[in-house]
Amino acid sequence: MRLEDLKPRTPRRGILLDDPVTVVSVQWLGSHAVELTYENPPGTWGTSCPEAGWDVELRRCTLTR
Repeated sequence: MRLEDLKPRTPRRGILLDDPVTVVSVQWLGSHAVELTYENPPGTWGTSCPEAGWDVELRRCTLTR
C-alpha cells in the first residue's frame, strides 16, 4: 500500500503496530511523508508521520465495533 492510498474514514493496519485504526485525516509533509491522524477502536486519537518507506507495511483491514 502506498501513502497516496491513505484516505479519511479508511481502516488500516500497520500504523499503530498491528492494531486496526481508522484514518481521520492525512496532510502531506513535502512529497515523501504525511501527518496522519487516526482513531483506534476504543476511540483514542493519535498522530503519526509515516514516510514513503512504510508503504509496503500499511494494509487495509475491517473494523468491527
